[in-house]
Amino acid sequence: MEYTFICKRFAILWLSLLCFISCQNEKENIDLVRVSEVDTIRVDFHRKDVLYSEIIQEDVKVLYLKTHESVLFYVTKLVFSEDKIYISDKNNDQIFCFNLAGDLVFNIHKPGYGPEEYVKIDDFGLNNKAQVIEVLDTRRQRVAQYDINTGEFRSAVNYPFYTKTFTPLHGGGRLFHNSSIPNSNFGNSDYDNRMAFVTDSSNNLLKGYFRQSEKGLDKIRLVTQRNIFPSYNSQILNYIPLYTNMAYQPDTMNGLLRPAYFLDFKEKSLKDGVLKSFNQPMGTFDAYIAESGLVYSISNFLEAKNSIYFDFYLSGLKYKTIYEKSTGKSLTYRSLVRGQGNFRIDPVSVYKDYHVTVLSEEQVSSVLSYFENRFSEDQLREISDYQMYKGTARQNVNRNPILIFSKYRSID
Repeated sequence: MEYTFICKRFAILWLSLLCFISCQNEKENIDLVRVSEVDTIRVDFHRKDVLYSEIIQEDVKVLYLKTHESVLFYVTKLVFSEDKIYISDKNNDQIFCFNLAGDLVFNIHKPGYGPEEYVKIDDFGLNNKAQVIEVLDTRRQRVAQYDINTGEFRSAVNYPFYTKTFTPLHGGGRLFHNSSIPNSNFGNSDYDNRMAFVTDSSNNLLKGYFRQSEKGLDKIRLVTQRNIFPSYNSQILNYIPLYTNMAYQPDTMNGLLRPAYFLDFKEKSLKDGVLKSFNQPMGTFDAYIAESGLVYSISNFLEAKNSIYFDFYLSGLKYKTIYEKSTGKSLTYRSLVRGQGNFRIDPVSVYKDYHVTVLSEEQVSSVLSYFENRFSEDQLREISDYQMYKGTARQNVNRNPILIFSKYRSID
């Protein structure tokens, strides 16, 4: 009897083990299918010395922001809806809403501790499903909501953790990029600085990791604002770890990072063996990677409707890549070649097919001074960038930052 009982237990254990292995294989197969469906961006290194002005279409659009009394001093974030522009001003802790002609629609300026106020705007975003502007107030551990069309206060939601950055998700939820301060409500065993907090559209708090299959130093990376990049329609988020060749999109249903784009740098791709072989102090890691001759530190990943733009470093030098979705072609070039009359500031956002740059009055003056100290008057007449910035300085009567909308030319 005892022998029969042991055999039965062994048979049950064996069947359980088979089921577990089968489930694991099925899960691995699902992951493999997902990876095989990822779009590949092949980076072309053949043309490295292209001027920025050579790849930008000539019809650059400049938008002048018109305000009544308040002036924007320090733009910290720029967000687009279909027909409006929302800008946060760090110095005055307020949010301005403009139409696409640059006219002020309303502004939100409610610093304080009242029920409709915030202590400080640590971050903000648009919740298109609820039609609200969401303002993150870290000190009060809450998100205040204001009407997307009028700026009127709607409601506020508190959370039992601290975070400095967040992004509204398609469907009404939120991704809080990282919790920098542990909270006793979760307990020390639950807190981890690699954790991202997610809420659904009903403000229910979901807790989970965003894990990756990468090995070495990249196996789990901290999710921060610096490597989360919204796409042109603010419904897709791209997450780019520092030392990887993969762009991910957060899958908030299961707490995973879903591969979105594979960045193929060919023989210059960062290899896992390079990461694993590092056994020196972390302070020397950047120099170690730079000396490897491989691509690292991908950033500024902006996805427009028909193109993708990102930066990366190779042997300590900064490069930029534009990828054309329709043709699958890419163009890679070195950072700005200023000595030949080219001086464009990097884009900070996207709107449809436009890459958008924000320049303050002070930045425009600095650019003009740069050219005027290096070129004669006759040369300045032939430099299109200088003429454009000079024209913006004359027309910017409100002294607000200007928005420059640029499109890339088709890649030959």
